Amino acid sequence: MEVLEQYAIPIVMGICFGLGFVLKHAVTKLPNNWIPALLVIIGVIVNSWIEAWTFTPEILIGGIASGLLSVGLFETCLLYTSPSPRDRQKSRMPSSA
Repeated sequence: MEVLEQYAIPIVMGICFGLGFVLKHAVTKLPNNWIPALLVIIGVIVNSWIEAWTFTPEILIGGIASGLLSVGLFETCLLYTSPSPRDRQKSRMPSSA
């Protein structure tokens, strides 16, 4: 857990989360499997920008971790806010009318 606390940068995660949402919903031609890779790159760039454009292994790892954690956060939010596929199915129970 200490590693996660050391390398997860909340501001970078927030920026990546927002950009990931925009990429997912506004850029319809972008395949979903490209979004995590793009967020890793964005996370590294944003983390480097926050640290006055310095680049160290810690900044690289922090950007990668924050970008990937934002993907996991988005998927978790999606899991708990989306209806279940079973909710869309018609009931199998015969009507008693």
